[in-house]
Amino acid sequence: MRKRLGMITPSSNSVLEPVTSAMLHGVADITTHFSRFRVTEIALDAAALSQFDASAMLPAADLLADAMVDAVAWNGTSASWLGLDRDQALCAAITARTGIAATTCVLGLHALYEKVGVRRLGLVSPYTDDVLYDPEGNIQFGAWYIGHLLEKFKGQVALGAGSYNAGPKAMMKWVKLHGARPLDEFIELCAYTQTREYMKKVTEIYARYLYFYDHKVYEQSLAVDKHYVKNELTY
Repeated sequence: MRKRLGMITPSSNSVLEPVTSAMLHGVADITTHFSRFRVTEIALDAAALSQFDASAMLPAADLLADAMVDAVAWNGTSASWLGLDRDQALCAAITARTGIAATTCVLGLHALYEKVGVRRLGLVSPYTDDVLYDPEGNIQFGAWYIGHLLEKFKGQVALGAGSYNAGPKAMMKWVKLHGARPLDEFIELCAYTQTREYMKKVTEIYARYLYFYDHKVYEQSLAVDKHYVKNELTY
């Protein structure tokens, strides 16, 4: 039975249709159908980011629903700087609105990487310098990342900082090997000198800021909780 795939793409994209047609050449039981929404600029200012608001994208999904497609895919990479949550929320909204299963290219790649065990990935980005080097955007991304690492290691500042520096895979290994030791010994047993010093420095700075802004003394437990949260941060 022939399946219809609906593709949402930015209005300025001139690659998706010909590449998709080439990929599906000779595949008789799949047809692709495209719908667009207006995107004319990739940047981090409010006007550029608003182009990817769900309210702008959902009407494109409505048009694909008119064609009775079997699935809808958002073929854009905005989640790579806006976060996977945005794509997950978009898919849920499309399905709630149209009753059609939805996915995105970023979510698809994420699932593929998990399945095949990808832990390190090198990318060449076509985006402009304000996306790549914008201080505010990079601070937001860094805060998002360290927040997820702290969640993984249950709020333990030293472990979260160490995983930010060395990667969560290394920290999980050290927790497995030395998690029964007191925190001060645990830090000294971490294999990388830079990471050991980073853990100490970040903990010290965190304690200072906690005192300056909240007038609280940071009372750090010497017991290491080695039962970290198992999630996608495993590289």
